[in-house]
Amino acid sequence: MGGMEHIRKVYNVPARRGGRIRFEGRDTGTIVAARNGRLRVRFDGQKCVAFLHPTWEIEYLPNAHVSGAKRTLHDVVGKSGGGE
Repeated sequence: MGGMEHIRKVYNVPARRGGRIRFEGRDTGTIVAARNGRLRVRFDGQKCVAFLHPTWEIEYLPNAHVSGAKRTLHDVVGKSGGGE
């Protein structure tokens, strides 16, 4: 109880493993897990994780890749095929 699915249902947020967030309007990070009703987020450039409430000062960012989503070669190298 208190995992990712629970957080999505209770707080009506799009939290997903691999999802990107902005905290307090400035720090960005990636959701790595959820436990006891809190998100575990690794902020960009940091090794440790932070435990955050799913609605406190968090903006869920649109992102191309979340856990379970499939990436194609087009996603990786771009339209031209050359990665330019």
